[in-house]
Amino acid sequence: MPANERDVMTSPPRMADVARLAGVSKMTVSRVFAGHSVVAATRKRVQQAIEELGYVADAAAGALSSGRSEFVAVLVPALASSDFSDTVRGLSVALEPPGL
Repeated sequence: MPANERDVMTSPPRMADVARLAGVSKMTVSRVFAGHSVVAATRKRVQQAIEELGYVADAAAGALSSGRSEFVAVLVPALASSDFSDTVRGLSVALEPPGL
């Protein structure tokens, strides 16, 4: 068995695999994941390919390619201090609605 076939059998499915199975470009698969406008029939083919392959989007790869992430880091000296714990609680309340 050629090495590339072995890799396909043992590695998780990639966006390129979804695109190939659905007969679309990787950009179309990306647009489906992002919720952008895609023709209904095309969206359905992509979703069927995703389900068939068991594809799960890699959030880290998406963040790298877009230059954005949905993570916020906060460094505080100690949560035991009420000042810092109130600040972190306030940040959590403010950042949760937009999904951060």
